[in-house]
Amino acid sequence: MSVRSALVLVAALLTGCSTALPAAAPPPPRIVQTEPASDLAMGQQELSMEVIELMCSPCAAQIVGRSRQIPGVSQVSMILATKTLTLRYDPQLVGREALIATVEQIVATIQ
Repeated sequence: MSVRSALVLVAALLTGCSTALPAAAPPPPRIVQTEPASDLAMGQQELSMEVIELMCSPCAAQIVGRSRQIPGVSQVSMILATKTLTLRYDPQLVGREALIATVEQIVATIQ
């Protein structure tokens, strides 16, 4: 067996045996306890979350845009400097846990 044939065989084995590792999922947003805004409408609630892996304005815009589409959410804001996403929502239309889970899904799919 020539050196070239051996190298081809080793390369084929390495390629065939290697498996791509799945990309690590970003950590879920962390709930931030803040005082509700003074202009919160009757029956409305507010939830603030720190999006730990947030790095850029385009990603923040995607998260805000997709969060605005969640049924029951009336207002969304993001402070990029603190990586804080704040949502105002109607608890009659969307529960707190469902809202958190939906935002976690949105953040996990942002690229």
